[in-house]
Amino acid sequence: MYGLLVVKDMNKLAIIVPFYKRHSITELCFKNLCSQATKYNIDVYTVGSEGVVSESLAKKYEFNYLEFENLPISRKFDALLGQTKGKGYDGVIIIGSDNFISDSVIEYYLKADTSINAMYGFTDLHFYSTENRKLATKGAYNYTGMSVGVARMYTKELLEKANYSLWRVDLNSGLDSSSHRLMMSLGTKEIKIKYDEKYFILDVKHELNITRHEIVNTCVDVKKHDLINKWCPFIYNDLLELSNQTITNKTINNTKNKVMKKTKNPRATVKIEILKNVAGMEKGETRTVAKAIGESGQIKGWCKIITSTPEKVIVETTKKEVIEKVEPVKEVKPKAKTTKKSKK
Repeated sequence: MYGLLVVKDMNKLAIIVPFYKRHSITELCFKNLCSQATKYNIDVYTVGSEGVVSESLAKKYEFNYLEFENLPISRKFDALLGQTKGKGYDGVIIIGSDNFISDSVIEYYLKADTSINAMYGFTDLHFYSTENRKLATKGAYNYTGMSVGVARMYTKELLEKANYSLWRVDLNSGLDSSSHRLMMSLGTKEIKIKYDEKYFILDVKHELNITRHEIVNTCVDVKKHDLINKWCPFIYNDLLELSNQTITNKTINNTKNKVMKKTKNPRATVKIEILKNVAGMEKGETRTVAKAIGESGQIKGWCKIITSTPEKVIVETTKKEVIEKVEPVKEVKPKAKTTKKSKK
């Protein structure tokens, strides 16, 4: 005779989201989260740095709000994380205001073992660029082998051990790896979840990102946009519309500057050779990537630079010249002069 199957109670979870400016993409993030928070009874905590503007955006979706200085970003994250202390949460998920996660990610965490000192994270994620409208995954982002920072979940046991602080230094970049090192020093167990077709995590490259649009071009697995609609239907149409607006606004904003700059040569890139299998790239493979990515990879030993393109050459252009290029000036033919005949 079989015993009864005991189903573990669902975890009580919180999601924290720091944000700053880029209101259009933040609004989509909150819209998606609002649906999930209601569906799964999850509390959302946000932290902004623009006073009434930030607070009104968070309150629109009935999220908890904290006002805190924007920099350093690590301190801003920790301040928000501290808001969840003593609230009885089994785990806290961290995402950025340009990140979107599928319901399946939350459902996994609702059933995860949170009784241990552990950090949960996925092995990869998708990138989407509003500049070139490319959706892709399996990039050079995760060459370290650690879980990606987006949508990591930290258990209550871990947070108490870390005293609700994921960093010990002031940082504005490199937060994922810094937090990972600190957690490992505390004896944390890293549980890496294989990123496959059951899950969807999206990092949108938009204005004011810490990482640049070029990271999308390092990806080797391009996907159709319909994948966003499958996992995040609440924001799909708005995200595509945002792409169009970004392109349009870029042109409009350029004409408003008093002195403009134009590029004669392309952005500096380097051709690299892959030295070891990382992030879907095989040893011996060559590809062209942004110079910063190539230099970083060479320092860390997973690639070497073969050749490079020259840096971009900047030529100043006046506002008038730019506007005439965007909207060519129509040639106006001079009116023919007429002379009155004198009366004799």
